[in-house]
Amino acid sequence: MESFLYPEKYYKMYSEVINVKEHLLKEVVELCDKPDFEQETLIATVKSLEMKREMQ
Repeated sequence: MESFLYPEKYYKMYSEVINVKEHLLKEVVELCDKPDFEQETLIATVKSLEMKREMQ
């Protein structure tokens, strides 16, 4: 999420990770898609989390 909001902070890191020149990423601007809050939101009850902890 932060790399979407502040891509300028992440150009160097992303360029190293995906082996692409930094200037190419700067031309594209966006480093990732906009967040999809429906797919990226964790919905779990406290009871569910407690049960998983007990199973470990």
